[in-house]
Amino acid sequence: MQPPEQGTRDRMTMRFLAKFHERCRLAVALSIAGLGAACAYDEAQSWRECCALTIAGRDETSPKERQTLIAWGRTPGFLGDGRPMDSENSKASRRKQIAYGLAVFQEQHRGAPARDYLASLGMTCGAVDAKPVDTRQRELTRCAAELPVQVQCTVMISWPFLSTPVPKELREPIAAFLQMTIDVSGSDIIDSSVRVMPVPGGRLCHR
Repeated sequence: MQPPEQGTRDRMTMRFLAKFHERCRLAVALSIAGLGAACAYDEAQSWRECCALTIAGRDETSPKERQTLIAWGRTPGFLGDGRPMDSENSKASRRKQIAYGLAVFQEQHRGAPARDYLASLGMTCGAVDAKPVDTRQRELTRCAAELPVQVQCTVMISWPFLSTPVPKELREPIAAFLQMTIDVSGSDIIDSSVRVMPVPGGRLCHR
């Protein structure tokens, strides 16, 4: 015959296991219901959750110069209308990428300024008529490029198994242009900006 304390512990254990199993069944039921609700989306809901924009694909057959510029342009990600989701961190990351490429270029072209490197990648460079904000900008040069790209629309926030897909009309790649400007002074990378623009008469990831 077992002690009374042991019987009490056994009953408490059985109650705990019963409640645990009940909660597990409830969690599974809620998960199934949630998945069902996620599948039961309509176009209006798809538009509400749309859209972010990314540059589609990685064309390894393109010239290396184009690949370099597009790699820099991918850094921030974009809103559906092509505006960049840039931040100080993303700009700092792009600046490091440009500085690394410039260092490699200067190993072969001793003393070459940053504008020569950017021009070698196909960017068009010219002097900027602007009042300098620090001593590095006494000879500020702005280099610009516009590259044809394909963009892909995605939802702003993606949850595993629960995401609502983008509207049907936005599920194929879209032709667009990646616009990029980089401000330099001598060998210093001062600033950069990127944006995606639609082709004439076209659209991006918005109505």
